[in-house]
Amino acid sequence: MFQLNKNMLLLILVAFSITAFTAPTAMDTKLNDGQEIMIECDLVKKPEKFVVFRKLKTSNPIKSTKSKGVHYRLYIPEGYNKSKTKVYPLMFISSPGGGASLGAMKSRLAKDGWLVACLQESKNGNPDWINNFCAAYDDIVKRCRVAKGLKFATGMSGGARYSSTYALTRPGMRGIFCQAAGFAYGFKKLKYREIYKKYPTHIAVAGSFGTSDSNLYESQDIRCSLPSKSARYIGFFKGGHTWCPENTFGHLMDWMENEVFLRPAPTVKAIKLLTKSAVVEKMNSHSYLWYFDLLVKRLEAAKSKTEKFHILEKIMTVAKFGKLSSVSKITKEFKSLQIMHRKLLGSQEIQKYKQAKTAYKAVQKSYLLFELSKKKGDSGGRKIQLSKKENKLLENLFNSVEKFSNKFPESIFLKFENARVASLRMEYKK
Repeated sequence: MFQLNKNMLLLILVAFSITAFTAPTAMDTKLNDGQEIMIECDLVKKPEKFVVFRKLKTSNPIKSTKSKGVHYRLYIPEGYNKSKTKVYPLMFISSPGGGASLGAMKSRLAKDGWLVACLQESKNGNPDWINNFCAAYDDIVKRCRVAKGLKFATGMSGGARYSSTYALTRPGMRGIFCQAAGFAYGFKKLKYREIYKKYPTHIAVAGSFGTSDSNLYESQDIRCSLPSKSARYIGFFKGGHTWCPENTFGHLMDWMENEVFLRPAPTVKAIKLLTKSAVVEKMNSHSYLWYFDLLVKRLEAAKSKTEKFHILEKIMTVAKFGKLSSVSKITKEFKSLQIMHRKLLGSQEIQKYKQAKTAYKAVQKSYLLFELSKKKGDSGGRKIQLSKKENKLLENLFNSVEKFSNKFPESIFLKFENARVASLRMEYKK
């Protein structure tokens, strides 16, 4: 009996010691390429208190008392340790059940070379979700080489709602992916949908919904309720209330890349919707350089002249917006890419590519007209519906894509466009 009690006492002491002496993960902890590591951190700089999810009191962050011992699972991309200066984009992931993981997103994020922070305490019913994000954010920007202005967030269901809020509490957020839900609700000072109407316009918003998702009507809140200058995009897939499949996430990532790197940078203003922060963080040449390197990697894997030229066109664009021609470390490489670009211009395949690119503008115009109409339209409450004008514009888009496809059946532009049409047909049951 004494021996049993002695053993139990020993177990209690061991358990106590583990609990009592856990400490934040040391900043010099080794980070291995292509691997995940659990990071423990404390909330040093507390977020300003704000009220959200008023009816769900257990999820209201103002009720949180946890500031120490929060966790995130950190993914380090391949090649991270080869350079001491290269910076990387960062994705935060939240799950409605907590203990977030990369899931179906791993293939794309790992292949492209992203830093990823999978939040562990952030979950439905837990008021610690915002503290988990803020602690992880403040830790990882010190621990890792995170690119300026290239921070993103995604989550599913409640995790999507949390992600829409993360982007309002720390600087440098450039885009969010809302999966199976729209934005957070129940703010004390913001009415329903007002969070959409006042959302910062430099943050690109992508959404994904299954065809039988109970929240699918919230796709229209994203389409219709954001400011007119906000970039937004919706991807539908066959399924229910769940994370989007790998191919849908890849399609959304393709769209996000174009918005972030291949268009003029939007004006970035201090976000004061929920906090009083005046910090502004913009992309710099090092941020664009990450995408430049990714495109060069894709160029090396490209097989056809058309694919090579298509990637080179993107390289020229990102070099322009990122002002990379003056970056000394890539001067020689960039000149050789310019020469390759010029040499391909005279080939017959590229002449056909240029013809397709010109014709593709009509398809893009058709989509923009539909999108513009939806921006001014009614979100439809709990229904997904189209006005007569919107329905006509959507049919015009489908006809435009079909016409383009018949003329240029092998065009590289069809990969994205066919995925977009398939998504729109599922969204509006066409």
